[in-house]
Amino acid sequence: MKINNYTHLYFNPRNAMLFKKEKDGIQNDIVIIAFDKKKFYNENVIFSNKNAACQNTLFFDDVENLSKLDWNYIFSKYWHSKSEQQKMIPEVLVLKHISYLKIKKLLCLNEKTLNNVKNHEHV
Repeated sequence: MKINNYTHLYFNPRNAMLFKKEKDGIQNDIVIIAFDKKKFYNENVIFSNKNAACQNTLFFDDVENLSKLDWNYIFSKYWHSKSEQQKMIPEVLVLKHISYLKIKKLLCLNEKTLNNVKNHEHV
């Protein structure tokens, strides 16, 4: 399995990855895309128990296994170690691309960014 063949989604948009992007000074360009989770059932989707790029990450394709994720870490506001940070960002990995029809909501910090997104094809 090559994780680069997948589109990466996060359960909680407020995570260590977003924090890094904000520190890089690009928070005005960030768009958070909310999807209806039910639209991914019966799709070619896998889940990880932490950041998919980390060593010893577990992958599964049965939604029943989502109960095994550490939801306290996923929705925590802070982390104190690299291990906690990795547990905060388990991923939903969708093979190839995601149809714009699955988008539920777009969240942006400003109107300019939202308009840039809306001006792209199919959005």
